[in-house]
Amino acid sequence: MVAAPYFVVDLFELKEPQDFVTTDESGKHSAQILVALEGCGIVETQGLPPVTLAKGDAVVIPASLPGFSIRPQWTVEFLKAYVPGGQIPEPATRL
Repeated sequence: MVAAPYFVVDLFELKEPQDFVTTDESGKHSAQILVALEGCGIVETQGLPPVTLAKGDAVVIPASLPGFSIRPQWTVEFLKAYVPGGQIPEPATRL
């Protein structure tokens, strides 16, 4: 959705469970910030209790966790923001 040198924001709409990792293509770890826009889902990671992610909620996944999964309850639409590990050019803008 948006990628800049200091952050990346992706939009997801899930109807099926999906696994995520806290590393990017460069192999560097980053905290993941999830913000629910519509619907509801369950955020799960090994060794910790599940967390509900519903419209208006935000969840922070620490970079120290290797990965997590999101299991939608029917459907969930959310933003996922993180700090990129590699070089990303400034986004194109118009004045």
